[in-house]
Amino acid sequence: MVVDDDQDLAKLIKLNLEKYGYEVEVTFTAREGLEKAREIRPDLLLLDILMPEINGLETLEILRNDLKLQNIPVILISAVGGLHIDEGLRLGAIHCFTKPIDYDELMGKIDHIIYSMQSVENTREILIVDDNWDLVNMLKALFQSRGFTPQIALNGVKALEIIQEKKPHVILLDLFMPEMDGFSLLKQLKKREETRDIPVIVLTCSHSKKDENKSYLLGARKFLKKPFSEDTLIYEVQRTLGMVEEV
Repeated sequence: MVVDDDQDLAKLIKLNLEKYGYEVEVTFTAREGLEKAREIRPDLLLLDILMPEINGLETLEILRNDLKLQNIPVILISAVGGLHIDEGLRLGAIHCFTKPIDYDELMGKIDHIIYSMQSVENTREILIVDDNWDLVNMLKALFQSRGFTPQIALNGVKALEIIQEKKPHVILLDLFMPEMDGFSLLKQLKKREETRDIPVIVLTCSHSKKDENKSYLLGARKFLKKPFSEDTLIYEVQRTLGMVEEV
């Protein structure tokens, strides 16, 4: 799906993608794009940054807070670079192309993304519960690259909404968040028969032994202190899910 207020460019991108066998929807405003995305749930979204009314960065903010749209990969297209691109990548875009577009490079990137999505077998659903968006976006990209399907919640209340809709295979949980903290979420999960068996790995800045003991008493499988290495986290998730042997 292409969202760009430059109608000639959007149609040209559509033509080039269709030559490679892709089905392409085009909208010329972010508002129309969001409405269409909710309707068709595209595999990939090409999003212009500079648009009237709602720009691309604001659209990314909306996407990341929408449970039905937050996992759609987004490639930014922009006539400007610098801070706009940096902010877009921080908000969760997976790549950015500047105009004029190198179509061979664009098609190569799209092919790689679609192939990666289609080649994932036995996908594991992982729920990341943390109010630090920089960390959340890093973890989302990390686990997507390893074949997981990540969902995001900024607090325990939002996490419970997601879990009610679809039960994840594993939860990564921060302890200190607004509205409902990690301890409260653990209590809610533990007292519900349908959720008490979901494995939870706590990721926290706390080095308190009291917090660690409390987490284990409430059912956490692992207590990891920030900062942690990506390899350590991946191993603990895979071990928790029985995907690797313990060492």
